[in-house]
Amino acid sequence: MAAYAYYPDHGDMVLDTSDNWWQHTNENSRLLRNVMTHEHGHSLGLDHLTSSDASFVMEPFLTDFFDGPQLDDILLVQRSYGDRFEKSGGNDSQSTPTRLGLIAPGTERLIGGDALTTAVQPNQTDFISIDGLNDVDYLQFDVTSRGLATIVLRPLGPTYQVGHDGGSEQTLDTSALNDLGFQLLSAGSPGALVTVNQVGVGATEMIVDVPLPEAGSYALKVTGKADLPQFYSVSIRVHASHQRQGDINGDGLLSVLDIDQMAAWLQQGLTDRVFDLNGDLQVNAADHQFLADRLMNLYFGDSNLDGQFDSADLIQVFVFGTYEDQIPLNSHWQSGDWSGDLEFSSSDLILAFQQAGYEQGVRPPRGAELARAVPEPAGLSLLAASVVLCGILAGRRSRQNVF
Repeated sequence: MAAYAYYPDHGDMVLDTSDNWWQHTNENSRLLRNVMTHEHGHSLGLDHLTSSDASFVMEPFLTDFFDGPQLDDILLVQRSYGDRFEKSGGNDSQSTPTRLGLIAPGTERLIGGDALTTAVQPNQTDFISIDGLNDVDYLQFDVTSRGLATIVLRPLGPTYQVGHDGGSEQTLDTSALNDLGFQLLSAGSPGALVTVNQVGVGATEMIVDVPLPEAGSYALKVTGKADLPQFYSVSIRVHASHQRQGDINGDGLLSVLDIDQMAAWLQQGLTDRVFDLNGDLQVNAADHQFLADRLMNLYFGDSNLDGQFDSADLIQVFVFGTYEDQIPLNSHWQSGDWSGDLEFSSSDLILAFQQAGYEQGVRPPRGAELARAVPEPAGLSLLAASVVLCGILAGRRSRQNVF
């Protein structure tokens, strides 16, 4: 026995110094620090768990394979005590928000981006969450003039096997524990400017080019629909009033020129987050497709830009003559590059026909609403996630736990 600790509300910890395990000083005494962190977990109310495909502090054995709390450990602590913004009264009201500061036109603020993998490095500390049904997070930002904002709320978390020590393991998708949504509030206006909750659990909520009518302070009110914890990230990108989300070339319009410019930037390896149009924290072909499909409401394959995908489009692209012509990077949207790689190949045709818009007539408008939902794999249902997580969450018991 290396150590043991009592659960709340006792919380005392005992380390066995008669053995020499604690004298291992490799990696700044990592083994000792991990043992103490494990026992602190018990003092906070966490029980032992096991995982066959990940490593966590609360597993019942000594290890220096990693350094400090890992993702599941952080998730369970935040479930019971909230994230770091819950200290000193928390951010549960508009009068006590987490202050993100000034966001200048053309810039972005991102918060909560570290909950992506089960392994956590010591310098990864940006974990925020809704810890249950009664938790509300207010995030305030300021602007110096009227403008537009694109706001992305993304549930985060990997999928792994986990179970109570001595029990069976189950699959837990931590990106799909709670269905999150948000409201945009203005300090100078009663009620919400807009409410965004268009898609279900595990999916990204997004609003594009919502007007910010005046200079001043605005707040996001983030909530969940279930009594389960959910890591998330929020990105807020502010534009001047004359700019639009997806206006890649800066001419104030959304056109095929923006689609082709986006493809060119991708081929040059550009990774500036301003081009992360779909809010998945990456810049890749999915953003090119989001621009055409979501922001411009084009069918893939609509090369002549008449609002529909039909035989006239196919005739046009083959007349251009760039189909698999072995000349690198010489195609664009109107000559058949619908995937954003500056080539016209079978992959473009597959993308176009998979969308099932061929000869379906003019594509219906997406509507006048500002909110645009970005679907992602939903993973576990809320009910299934509740069963898995509730079997793992520790009760607060007044007994000791031996490592």
